[in-house]
Amino acid sequence: MNKVDSLRNERERDVPFGARLSVETELGYIDAALSHADQTEEKGALVEKVEITDDVDKTPAANQVHKLKESTLEKNRIVTPKYHNSETSSAYKILRTQVAKILLQNNWNRLAIFSAREGQGSTLTATNLAFFMSILHGYKITLADINFKKPSVHKGLGLELHKGINDCLLGDSNVDEVLAHIDGYDLSIMPCLDEIDNSSEVLMSPKFKEVITDITSPRKNEIVIMDMPPALSADDVLASIDHWDASLIVIQHGVTKEKDLKKTLDLIAQKPVIGTVYNNVAF
Repeated sequence: MNKVDSLRNERERDVPFGARLSVETELGYIDAALSHADQTEEKGALVEKVEITDDVDKTPAANQVHKLKESTLEKNRIVTPKYHNSETSSAYKILRTQVAKILLQNNWNRLAIFSAREGQGSTLTATNLAFFMSILHGYKITLADINFKKPSVHKGLGLELHKGINDCLLGDSNVDEVLAHIDGYDLSIMPCLDEIDNSSEVLMSPKFKEVITDITSPRKNEIVIMDMPPALSADDVLASIDHWDASLIVIQHGVTKEKDLKKTLDLIAQKPVIGTVYNNVAF
């Protein structure tokens, strides 16, 4: 066991119920140390959608619904539930279900996903998790690109958009005008189209609080997955900590350093870490 594994295991003892999930996938080894939701009383059943029901919001305007190209998704390693028989799909379903149960049982609806340093897979994890959570019956998911330093969610999906959270923060557009709805899923994207200067100051501003609140408060069963910048690249994760309920940390095998993981955990000690995703393990 290497030092990162040891530190990760030590931290997992602080996670409620301390269960670990380990699944080999086509993309690598997803190792999610998550609270074991089955050990507490469920507040509701998690059922995948089989059809659109009457309890969902009205269909968005046609110009806001985007059909994604499978070739683009495959190129960027986006795994949609379409590939329901693959090992990777199964792994993300397990991860999705445990995350959803933890959020449900704690009445949380804002999950931040980040890594310690750049290039360790947090955006890919956030995007794939958002797709699989969006097929749960009764849930509507918003994937918000809060990586104001290097926004990339919309690029990975191949979306050509003209408005983003940048416009909301400037007061030029409201949330409903900016959300990009994905055809075939209860999934919306809150894109960030350009880098935002003084990002940590923006994240602590009343306007950001207004925008992030507007995404969730009027919408029943809305869960916001926030793709964040690396925790140690700047103070953005710390600056935004009041705007999310819990976090999921992405660790890259052979890349994430023990000291960086420890610094990250210390930095966000005031908020729950529901688990880790340990990726890119060779086998």
